[in-house]
Amino acid sequence: MKTKKILLPALAIIALPTLMLQSCKDKHIETRTFTANVPIYKSYDQMRTEVGSKETQPLKNPGKIYVFGSYILVNEFHKGIHVINNQDPYNPQNIGFLNIPGNVDISVKGNILYADSYTDLVAIDISDPKNIKETKRVKDVLQYSVPKYDERYPLAKIDETRGVIAGWEIKEVTETCLNEECGSFRFNENGMLVSETQNGGFGATQGGNARNATVEVGGSMSRFAIKEDCLYVISSVSDLKVFDISNTSSPSVSSAVMVSSWNTIETTFVYEDHLFIGAQNGMFIYDISSCTPEYVSQFEHAEACDPVVVYDNYAYVSLNSQGPCGGWQNQVDVVDISDISNPNWTTTIQMDHPKGLSIDPNNNVLFVCDGESGLKMYDISNVDNSSWSYLSQVSGVDAYDAILLFDRLMLIGDDGLYQYTYTDVDNITQISVIPIEG
Repeated sequence: MKTKKILLPALAIIALPTLMLQSCKDKHIETRTFTANVPIYKSYDQMRTEVGSKETQPLKNPGKIYVFGSYILVNEFHKGIHVINNQDPYNPQNIGFLNIPGNVDISVKGNILYADSYTDLVAIDISDPKNIKETKRVKDVLQYSVPKYDERYPLAKIDETRGVIAGWEIKEVTETCLNEECGSFRFNENGMLVSETQNGGFGATQGGNARNATVEVGGSMSRFAIKEDCLYVISSVSDLKVFDISNTSSPSVSSAVMVSSWNTIETTFVYEDHLFIGAQNGMFIYDISSCTPEYVSQFEHAEACDPVVVYDNYAYVSLNSQGPCGGWQNQVDVVDISDISNPNWTTTIQMDHPKGLSIDPNNNVLFVCDGESGLKMYDISNVDNSSWSYLSQVSGVDAYDAILLFDRLMLIGDDGLYQYTYTDVDNITQISVIPIEG
């Protein structure tokens, strides 16, 4: 790396219009030449014309999962959605691909799929999954996001005015930087830029709650959640937007809430009349008995990635130190929410690298996707007494998130989409897998 340093005195810096609000101490301006991830841009206009059905594509970089009737929808990070025909769970068929540029999250009501597409929210009619139709696009309501990049190299400067980032190329760049800030961008798991001011940088139909499960079920890692005619979306690392979906094919923004100015928020989970928001330093609870969220309380924990699931009087909070979240704790915190205005820690289950969660309420079993350690199951029938016990696990899978739906368990991981028959923890049998290719 070639570096040219210029030390400017304080008065000279104050004289520069773009630095008038800086403090009166000396600043370092550096011109650096280095190898970096350089953005490949696509115009906003072009991006907004590309939603449509495509031929089947292999799973390469899968993300979040959603069950829609007899289909399993699997996100391909920042590309779109794989459509899996699951009428025969023993022989699921990859039948098509929904091209949605910049997609990470989805949720479904009726035959309308809601998806993020870079900075936009799109509503898509999927009554015929092989011939989808965009019915509404709400522009510029979500934070700018980026696809995954080669972490061996820093990021070159990003110019959002040039369009969205469709990919990267590794090459040498020269940048002028203030106080060694070249390539100092930081993004969370959803590809959203983490603000410098921030630390470290699901209706009951979500999370696999079999008691109330319908044919539309999302996983615990989602930042979308639906309750009745309201769609809740984590629109940035600090904000929650609420969309009116009473007209399912034509969503509109109804309200917005700043959840935290200092804490990166990540996941949503609706349980009864409350929205639980997982954040890197805690869990926020909002009353959603009306469509507009009203703050109730919060539970704080050490910095880590943080999905949440809830059942009865307890919330289960997964803390994972891997990836962009930082921290060092890998555990599941059990939080007593019997007094919703005053959540209290109850007990902690030590893990390796926990991610998504799900609950079998009929048998009082907590499922934890523990990364390379597989899917682990715990007895939570005595959680009232601050106790739990390990039951068993499914090994040989790199588990990211799971959905329990009646007698089937669906699991997505870094190595594929797995399905199991499930009656209890002693009767889990793998019945199919669609592996990652390439």
